[in-house]
Amino acid sequence: MKTIDNLGVLFLGVWLIARSIFTLFPLELPRSEFYFGLAAVLAGLFLFFRLRDAKPFIAVGTLLLCLFLILTGLTIVLRANLPIPVSLLAILGAISGLFFLPSVSDYRSFFSLGLFFLGVWLIANFVVPYLGLGIPSFNIAQALVGILSALLLLLGM
Repeated sequence: MKTIDNLGVLFLGVWLIARSIFTLFPLELPRSEFYFGLAAVLAGLFLFFRLRDAKPFIAVGTLLLCLFLILTGLTIVLRANLPIPVSLLAILGAISGLFFLPSVSDYRSFFSLGLFFLGVWLIANFVVPYLGLGIPSFNIAQALVGILSALLLLLGM
């Protein structure tokens, strides 16, 4: 079962790194959005298996993250307008990020630090644009935090 747990982190890491790279360098690759969506769905599905071992606070954040990833990925993969507003997905992503912030207390673990930076990324990614804050170089900072989070998660799995 540990392999299945790690697949969720692997797909999440790939999704975060790919999104961050495409934020920094807007590349036009055929079907890249489809693969982003597929990676998000797979990450969400496989991360469900991590819920049984997680601390309660992290488990709630992971559950919300799974729902966010699956719903976001399905809208892309199925090219469907699910009856879920984008703002609701943004709120779901930001709230899941809030549950990961306390994981910084276990600073000796790469995985815990990765969860903390994932929380920062999720909150910044969805709160800053909806508040209409014009922060210079926000995309660069956002991409770097996403890559840092992914690398720490991958190192800690």
